[in-house]
Amino acid sequence: MLDLPARCVCGILAFGSPVEWARARVAHKDLQFQEDLLLLEAGIAETSALPSLGEASRAGNLEVVVARLHWGADPNERDKVHPKYTPLHRATCGGHRSALRLLLAARAAPNARDRLGFCVLHFAANQQTGIVADLIQAVLLFSACDVNAKNLQGLTPLHSAAGMGRADVCELLHAAGAHAYVPSLRASPSDLALRAAERRSGEDREACLRLSERLASLAEAEEASGPKLDEQWCFDGSPHKMPPGAELWLPFQEAPAAELEAAVGRGDDEVTIETAGRLYRVDFSRLEQTSMATGFVRRVARRTQAAVS
Repeated sequence: MLDLPARCVCGILAFGSPVEWARARVAHKDLQFQEDLLLLEAGIAETSALPSLGEASRAGNLEVVVARLHWGADPNERDKVHPKYTPLHRATCGGHRSALRLLLAARAAPNARDRLGFCVLHFAANQQTGIVADLIQAVLLFSACDVNAKNLQGLTPLHSAAGMGRADVCELLHAAGAHAYVPSLRASPSDLALRAAERRSGEDREACLRLSERLASLAEAEEASGPKLDEQWCFDGSPHKMPPGAELWLPFQEAPAAELEAAVGRGDDEVTIETAGRLYRVDFSRLEQTSMATGFVRRVARRTQAAVS
C-alpha cells in the first residue's frame, strides 16, 4: 500500500464497508506508522492550517478527512463557525458518500441532531440512494440511527423524502422500518408527495402522484395493522453526559398524556400540564416542554412504543 498514491489509499478505505474499515483499524494498530508515511507522502502534516474535519467533510476532501481522523479528531465535533452541524451532517449535505463512509467507520453518530431536530437521514432525503443505504446499514450494525427520527415539527426522514418527490429514497426508508402512517401530524408523507406534485409538471408530476398513492396505501396498511404503530407522548430524559447522538425517551404518566392528546385534538398551540406535582408548559409548534418553576426545556414527541428506551 505504501507504493499507492494517497488518493488511491483514501478510495480503498472509503469504499470498504464501515464495519470492515473499523475492524481493520482495530486489528492493525501497528500500521499507524505506515499511515504517517502515507500522509507525509501526500504532503499532509499535522497543522492548524488544514481545514477542520467538518470543512473537509463538506468539501469531500478525503485526504484531509483521513488525516484528521488519524490525528484523533472527534468525528462528532461541531465546528465553531457552523455549530449546528456535525461532520456527518456536512458530508451528507454535500453528497460525499466516501467521506460519509469514513466518518461512519470512525463511529460518527448517525442520529446526532441539529438545532431544529434534523438528523442525518433528514438531509439524505435528496441525495443519492447509496448514502441512504449506508446510513441504514449503520442502523443495522450499531442500532445508532432512528429511521423514524422526528424533528421539532414532528417530521421524519420519510416526510423529507416524500416532500422532495424521491420515490427511491422513500422505498429504502420504508424497507428499513420507516412509518408512512403518522397519526399525530396534520401532514402525512403522502400529503407532502402530493404537494411536491403541485410544484411539478409532466413526468415528474406523474411520478410524485404515484408516490403519494403508494405512501397512502402503505399508511392505510400500517393503520390497519394496529398495535405496532401505537404511539405515546414522551419527553427526552437523556442525561447530560450521554454520548453524542444518544437519546433516552421516557413516557408521560397517563393523566398528563391524556391532557396532551386532548389539547392536540382541540388544535391548541400549547397547554399547561401538571405531573409529579410540578407545572409544565408544552409548546406543540416547537415540541418543547418548559418547567414553570425552573425554565428548564426538554423535547417532547409522539413516539412508537418500540422507540421508547
